[in-house]
Amino acid sequence: MFRLTPHSLQARFLLGLLLILACLGGFFALSLFMHLERLVENEARDRAALILSQAEAVQSYVRNTLRPAMYRAMPDDTFVIEAMSTSFVTRAVMNDNNLAHDRFTYRRVAVGARNPAYEASEFERGIIARFRDDPELTRVEDVSEEDGERLFITAKPVRFETSCLRWPRPCCCPCTGRSAASGARPATSRA
Repeated sequence: MFRLTPHSLQARFLLGLLLILACLGGFFALSLFMHLERLVENEARDRAALILSQAEAVQSYVRNTLRPAMYRAMPDDTFVIEAMSTSFVTRAVMNDNNLAHDRFTYRRVAVGARNPAYEASEFERGIIARFRDDPELTRVEDVSEEDGERLFITAKPVRFETSCLRWPRPCCCPCTGRSAASGARPATSRA
């Protein structure tokens, strides 16, 4: 049996081979980690885009189909928030218990919101400030850590014209071709 001495050629060869294997193993482990991290981030980005497009589809349906039908069926000074508010309907659909297992949170927030539940957090205020500072910005995607958990956050701005906020017809933007009707404040329900 051969005895390995620290200075023998065989010992140096085996030590060099071991170092090369360790370096290659570390390189491949790091490469795999980075690839999987990109893969998870792309998956989160795709899911977030799908969730936002679902929310936009609900808003579009309320804005273009349900709300006009309610206007035709109800008196002019009536606004049924559960059927005519894109925000209310979208929040109700996106916070449905059936979607709870999907591990996402949909928030539509504002600075100075009427309902404290929809008031923007400090982090959300920072995102809103980014949208205010750059009107061309259409989406923010970021990875953040909260309570020791990494979160993928995607945000889109919601911008309103002053005419969008008139009562009793809250959506009377130039894009809809309708003008605001003057009249009493509508009957609304509280969430």
